[in-house]
Amino acid sequence: MGIKITETLFPGLLYVANWITNGPEAFPEIKNSKLVFKIIYSGLAKETYGKDVHIYLSKHGMAPFYFTDFHLKFPHLPHDMVPLETYHVMEYLPPPSGTSVGWITLHDFKQKYPEEAARSKYGIAKALEAIINMLQLGHYVHGDLRMNNVLICVAEIKNGNPTCIVQPRPNTQVPYLKVIDFDWAGTADQVRYPLQRNPEIWWPGHDGMPISTNHDKEMIYHWLSLWPSLDGDKPIQEPTKEMQAIFGESGSLTKKPLSSMKVVFGH
Repeated sequence: MGIKITETLFPGLLYVANWITNGPEAFPEIKNSKLVFKIIYSGLAKETYGKDVHIYLSKHGMAPFYFTDFHLKFPHLPHDMVPLETYHVMEYLPPPSGTSVGWITLHDFKQKYPEEAARSKYGIAKALEAIINMLQLGHYVHGDLRMNNVLICVAEIKNGNPTCIVQPRPNTQVPYLKVIDFDWAGTADQVRYPLQRNPEIWWPGHDGMPISTNHDKEMIYHWLSLWPSLDGDKPIQEPTKEMQAIFGESGSLTKKPLSSMKVVFGH
């Protein structure tokens, strides 16, 4: 196996690299492909990664494709020693460039294209609802659905003031979103938050407690309620009628039974 790093996204944790020799038997096509390598320190640091949740959402087009994971092999180590590092290999989603469409985080989308973000607010909420519904159907949670962990597909236009065109999910009119960063993901009410989270960030629940589906909903509602609005420059502090139709008046996603919720995008 040979890996050539081409870009450092986060030192020691996240890299873009080319797999320059034959890939795993199940994925021979990844030879010479640009991929993302995420390092989880599963030995000393006891870090985890919600691999099952990542694979589950990727099968539904809601996360980058997950290829494989592996441990680096070192000679002369005891056979029962826990590997210190686990490498998770996934699809690389490039940023928009020239006339090519690409992916940016919702955080950057909101900051860079506020007018387009305001126009896309309702569609983004619908796409997020479908992701939450899919997680619920699998009895999964993500645990960290901040804006910087959701990507949106756009095409940039650089004539005059920079703007962009939001790309729809195939065969729908709903913005194409994909979720990343599954470090805290797992089975609902079984996986737990870390014992300490960044105190500068608003979080649902409490440090160290089990993660529920409602926590994912509450995180999305928190930042979407502050999303740019076509009504003016001020962020929305109270739910609009459109947001209540999706999230419910209590500030969570609609409480309709799953059997009555339409998971398919665009419906």
